Amino acid sequence: MRFRLIQFNVLIIFALNFSCFSQVRETTGELKIIDRSKDNKERLDSLLNLHYKQQPLDGNYTADLAKGFDLQFAKIAYKICFETLRYDTLQSLAIDIGYIHELREEYDSAFAYYFNTISLFEETEKYDKTFSLTQNILYNNNTLYKIIEADKIEQKKQNKKILYLFIIILIFLLIIIFSTVLFYRKVKVKNQQISVKNRNLEDAQSQIKSSLDYAQNIQNSIIQNEIGLTKSFSDSFVLFMPKDTVSGDFLWTNKCEEDIFIGVADCTGHGVPGALLSIVGNFLLDAIVNYDRLRDTNEVLDKLHVEVIRTLNKNAKNQKLNDEGMDIALLKIDKKKLKLQFSGANRSVYIVRNGETIELKGDRRPIGETMVNYSPFKSIEFNLLKNDIIYSFSDGYYDQFNSSGKKFLKKNLLQLLSEACTLKLEEQRQILEKTLLNHQGTTQQTDDVLVIGLKI
Repeated sequence: MRFRLIQFNVLIIFALNFSCFSQVRETTGELKIIDRSKDNKERLDSLLNLHYKQQPLDGNYTADLAKGFDLQFAKIAYKICFETLRYDTLQSLAIDIGYIHELREEYDSAFAYYFNTISLFEETEKYDKTFSLTQNILYNNNTLYKIIEADKIEQKKQNKKILYLFIIILIFLLIIIFSTVLFYRKVKVKNQQISVKNRNLEDAQSQIKSSLDYAQNIQNSIIQNEIGLTKSFSDSFVLFMPKDTVSGDFLWTNKCEEDIFIGVADCTGHGVPGALLSIVGNFLLDAIVNYDRLRDTNEVLDKLHVEVIRTLNKNAKNQKLNDEGMDIALLKIDKKKLKLQFSGANRSVYIVRNGETIELKGDRRPIGETMVNYSPFKSIEFNLLKNDIIYSFSDGYYDQFNSSGKKFLKKNLLQLLSEACTLKLEEQRQILEKTLLNHQGTTQQTDDVLVIGLKI
């Protein structure tokens, strides 16, 4: 039983150190072979003599002595003993060589010689004695303990490195996960806030649009741009292009007996402020002509100027509305007598006759401007001929920018009207609209546009 247990232990040790055993086999295979012509015994004695001469007299090896010890003779002798089956000498040499390797801290080589020697005695009668001796040497010199402890320490170091690396990676992953979750929550909250704001903006925009649409209906019902003109002049056109839903430009018409009043007005601003002023202007003009019964265009503008200032409560204390007012071209036409009376506030009127353009200039000041030295508006009398075409417009058409930042300019508008005067009035309107849109391109419309034309 004891023999089996020892054999099992040796087999375990031998399996764990198989690589070491292979190293010794390779090492012995590389030993130099001395002259084979000599007798093996003589060669062995000679090699052993050379080997033992290096040993200290007291038989105690030191680490320094082991480092300078030449193992060549012992290893060659070891090979001869291995080939000639001299087990006693082989055992002694294995112990010497292994011990010197051990002192050099070459533990793999030491074990290789120890366990290689043990394996040679597995089937011999000296097995028990040899194994016990070798085992005692190993444990007495603490070699096995040193190797095992060194492996444990190295393994602990590796385990620590792996653990630290794992902890670092884990912390890094936790930081990434935490940051991602935190970022996702912030983004989610932000998106929710943006979504709420967008819904609020959409609701507000919808309400504003509904209000503007309703305001447009009110403005159109009060200011009927085309209806009054077409009733009096069948051959006419109105090009009306508001910048926004409601407009600050408006066309006013009124018929008093044989006189037809036509006003082309451009209120300060556009959109809602301009639309409010346009309604004020429209009501004031109706009141001046219908109730005050003023018939001269200059008197109408004078009265309109005073009423705008009064209506808007313009004074020294109310500076916010001092710049509000309107530009207007006011015409009075007697179709039977072919007479035209004109007064203008920063506006002119143009008559195209036989391809020639005639300009009637208005005063260079607006309606509603507060000033110390006020001078009345002037009127111009003009005799019309049949087939004369009268044009009037606000500044929105020729002040429109294109993609290059250039305005259309008034001279180009007058040139266009002169070239198109032979066409029907509706065709002229279409040409004017198409030309403006081509000029504008993708540029946003900058102002309300109002152009009228009528043929005598």
